[in-house]
Amino acid sequence: PETGVLHGGAVTTLVDATCGLAVMAALDHMMGVATLDLRIDYLRAALPRHDIVARGTVLRVARSVAFARCEAAHADDPGHVVAIGTGAFMLATRRGEHRVVPEEAP
Repeated sequence: PETGVLHGGAVTTLVDATCGLAVMAALDHMMGVATLDLRIDYLRAALPRHDIVARGTVLRVARSVAFARCEAAHADDPGHVVAIGTGAFMLATRRGEHRVVPEEAP
């Protein structure tokens, strides 16, 4: 049915993919990532026929888990933030292989 808003599932998929890709871009070598936890706060409706852009930021990369944040907004009105999401992502390592990431100073 026509609701006049973009389905929340589409926004969820965008936020999840953006966070995951941000994590992958922050790694020192290519490896798979899988979503462990995802929280999304919907701030307002995403209007249909409006492009939505998402920007992801990596908060921390640990040995086997990374944390990221994403903000999704209308492309033509960046102040029209639709949703904010945070997620935890498992880093896929081979058995016996440990990922070593240098810790950054606080």
